[in-house]
Amino acid sequence: MSEILTNDHDTLNLGASNAPHQLTVVMNLSCRYCKKWWSRNSKIIENALADGQLGLHIKFWTVDKAALLIGDIAHQYVDFSQPEAAFNFVKELVRNQNQFKRCSEDQVPDYLTKNYNVTQHNSKADIEQTTAELRKAGVRGIPTLVLDGEWHDSYEYHLPEL
Repeated sequence: MSEILTNDHDTLNLGASNAPHQLTVVMNLSCRYCKKWWSRNSKIIENALADGQLGLHIKFWTVDKAALLIGDIAHQYVDFSQPEAAFNFVKELVRNQNQFKRCSEDQVPDYLTKNYNVTQHNSKADIEQTTAELRKAGVRGIPTLVLDGEWHDSYEYHLPEL
């Protein structure tokens, strides 16, 4: 496995880059397994961020599967230049995933704009390029989690207290 690049143009970076722990999360915003993982681990993540113990890096995976195509569209609405606002958007969208997943692909842009007050910031090609880079690094599916250099590719992985 290679290192996953966490640059600012396609990664949602939060917390300190010199924090004692670094977590990279590769996810799709409409993936039910990503939601399950996030629901089980979000309090640990948020507490560790607040305590300065965690640098968090979220990357978005594009999948050509019907159930995940709306997530591919939603990734285009993540504003990497505004990490706090983008993080709040991601948390809310994951929390409300069941409602979000009722949208058709054509409805997603209006749904996101009206319900989350976001606009498109990335192109489909940008997100597909990120996925290609992730594949090259060794990511095979979602969610993929890399904590302090150790790779985990199961939604059942539970973060330790950080």
